Amino acid sequence: MDFKDTPEEAAFRQEAAEWLAANVPSQEETKGMSRLEVAKMWQKRKYDAGWACIGWDPKYGGRGASSGAPKSTRSAGCARRARGSSHPTWPLPTTVGLTRGASPGGG
Repeated sequence: MDFKDTPEEAAFRQEAAEWLAANVPSQEETKGMSRLEVAKMWQKRKYDAGWACIGWDPKYGGRGASSGAPKSTRSAGCARRARGSSHPTWPLPTTVGLTRGASPGGG
């Protein structure tokens, strides 16, 4: 079985990684916010950019992505978490909402 990315999957993975690098909330940005406030901010940020549920139609906060996209975004999220982010990162299978330790604040 070939697990290599297609060119489209590689491009999608790169786009997801770049978006995460630019948009994952920093500790400074979330200082003083409750976990619920952080979660709402993160969900809105993803929705506004079309990353809320990538398989959904863009008019509902998605990207209309193919079934290959979740594999790519899971890898991007794992890489982000491996770098030590303690704030919401990537998740997917079908949504962009899982966080490190399963809570919006990373706890």
